[in-house]
Amino acid sequence: MDSFRLGDMVVDGERQQPGRIWDMPEGGETLVLVRPPGNTTWTAKRALCWCASEDEAAPIEGQLVERVISGANALPLLPRRKG
Repeated sequence: MDSFRLGDMVVDGERQQPGRIWDMPEGGETLVLVRPPGNTTWTAKRALCWCASEDEAAPIEGQLVERVISGANALPLLPRRKG
């Protein structure tokens, strides 16, 4: 049994596309996913979906960055550390 909830990022295995769960219709065999831009929606088979990793979700959520403050004039942006 999976533990999907509204708003979770998942990958539709049939389309190989990540999307955010917009709706979970009664019956439990499908998920309605949404993907920007334009909030395009589609229906995916629940059995073919899995939770998206941070890398898979990056095209939708954007890559999270942390600003590293140092004595230098240039402030580099580094990807958020996993952990």
